Amino acid sequence: MTQPQDRKLLFLYLDIDHATEYKYQQHPDEWKTAFEFFFEDFPDYLKEAQQTLFGKFKVPPLAPMNFWKALGDGQVYNAPFQTADQAYLYTKAFYNATVLFNGFFSKRFGLFVKAVGWYASLPTINLCIQTPAGEDYLGPDLDIGFRLAAEALSQRMILAMDLAYELSYSAYAQEMDFYHLGWRKLKGVAKDKPYPILMITGRNKPELPIWETYLNDLTQAYINGEPISAEGLRSLIDRYKKDLHFNASQI
Repeated sequence: MTQPQDRKLLFLYLDIDHATEYKYQQHPDEWKTAFEFFFEDFPDYLKEAQQTLFGKFKVPPLAPMNFWKALGDGQVYNAPFQTADQAYLYTKAFYNATVLFNGFFSKRFGLFVKAVGWYASLPTINLCIQTPAGEDYLGPDLDIGFRLAAEALSQRMILAMDLAYELSYSAYAQEMDFYHLGWRKLKGVAKDKPYPILMITGRNKPELPIWETYLNDLTQAYINGEPISAEGLRSLIDRYKKDLHFNASQI
């Protein structure tokens, strides 16, 4: 099959924290209402956040993000982009939407969402296939994104390092903060070496419930840490990739 021209496709994933536990604890009518709201109303939050952000920066409107698929208790959106600024606008709009959505979702249902962002280069190292349900995607960039989803943190958004690197070059990068929270081994990724866990926030550092401080080292790193500069972020990722290549050459 002939593959399309080279393109970058952004993926943004949103999931309900402690979703399985909630379904088992609540009456079916209650959890069904919560999940219907999650899947049916979040797109409206996303649309509004995108329109607001584009208006703030007075940029030509980009195409709306595409709802790609429901995945377990989560939903995945994608959008093609060509520049770091376009990637930023999509990612920041998604982040803003999750913040607004969390505010209502937590008050109404006692639930929070968590988010992950990454992108795939097509068709260089990833594959686009046609299925009866539409386009689907396979490849290492997709694997990284979904592996990172397992490390997602309640009320926060983490990024694959290639997306973070791309966003650091955006002219709007000063509108967000990057955090390097630590390291996690992602099965099958980066030769099973620990992978950097990176997070973005708005410029106002979001507060978390006090008990979150004690949950894990990534949360502690966020609460006690400071943002990393765009230059520092790129330096970290460049060094990481260099060391991976060096170690592989020694085997």
